Amino acid sequence: MTIRIRNYSLVIMLMVSSCLGKAAEDVLIDGLISDQVISRVGQLFYDNLVGGWELPIFSGNISVKERPDNFSGNVVWIEIDNEVVFESRVGFIPSLIEEKAQEARQIIEKYILDNNDSLHDLEGIK
Repeated sequence: MTIRIRNYSLVIMLMVSSCLGKAAEDVLIDGLISDQVISRVGQLFYDNLVGGWELPIFSGNISVKERPDNFSGNVVWIEIDNEVVFESRVGFIPSLIEEKAQEARQIIEKYILDNNDSLHDLEGIK
C-alpha cells in the first residue's frame, strides 16, 4: 500500500509516535510519497508523476522536492530514502513537465527494481 502525503508527514509521525509512546524520529512509515513542491509547476510535475501510478512494492519512502527559478525553469528532484535518484530542470510548458514526470517515473521504477533486495535487507534493520 502506498500513502501519498502533501506536507503532512511530520504531523502523521507525531500522531503515530504519541500513540506508540516513541519519539517521532524513531517512527518509520514505509511507502510514503511526500509532496514537498511549492509552486504550480512543481505541483503539475508531482500530479503527473503520481497520477494513476501503481508503484512497485518496496520498503522505502519517496520525496518529491522543488527549488523554483523564474528565469531558467524550476529544479525538481526525487529522493528515495534520502538518496537523490532523479534531478532535472523543468520549464513552464505543461506537455514538457508531463514528459519529465514520465521520465522520472521510469527512473524510480528501475531504481526500485534494481535495489529491491537491498531495500528489503534494510527492512530487517529498521
